[in-house]
Amino acid sequence: MSLDIQEIVVEYITNNLDKKILNNVSINLDTLLREELDLDSMGSVMMIMNLEDRLNVSLQAKELHEMKTVGDVVSIISTKLNAKS
Repeated sequence: MSLDIQEIVVEYITNNLDKKILNNVSINLDTLLREELDLDSMGSVMMIMNLEDRLNVSLQAKELHEMKTVGDVVSIISTKLNAKS
């Protein structure tokens, strides 16, 4: 099964974040989680928990703090999944 991690992350964002914010942002790998998507620490934790469950991967708190952009999320999750293979 081939997973498109970017597609899954973007799908989560578009389905779960404030639509008023999303109307003003083009989501791509460079999109800033806090500054552009207004994703606070609780929102980040919720997103990561959802993605961990969906993708059967476990992330460390340190990795959560390293995630500044959508690309960071995609990269860290992809690295974890590749390490499991």
